[in-house]
Amino acid sequence: MILVDDFLGMGGSIMAAKDLVEKLGVEVGEAVFIFDVDVPVYNEAVERNLKGLKRYTMVTLTETNLSVNVLVAALQQLLDRMKALIIVGR
Repeated sequence: MILVDDFLGMGGSIMAAKDLVEKLGVEVGEAVFIFDVDVPVYNEAVERNLKGLKRYTMVTLTETNLSVNVLVAALQQLLDRMKALIIVGR
């Protein structure tokens, strides 16, 4: 199973979801996040908390692109993709 979450904070929510799903007997292979943050100290803590769970991210925020304009553009792109999925799904 692939778990999907909007924002990778420190990994607590996704790991709690992973634990619940695995208690139902379903193996979780990887996780997908809409937003992730790429900052060295933060990354070390996240890697510890995720315990090797493979992850993918649509938008990676870094020290250089972490701004309101980047967030607004990323959210607009996400909304456009969601609209396309909804239309295709009908």
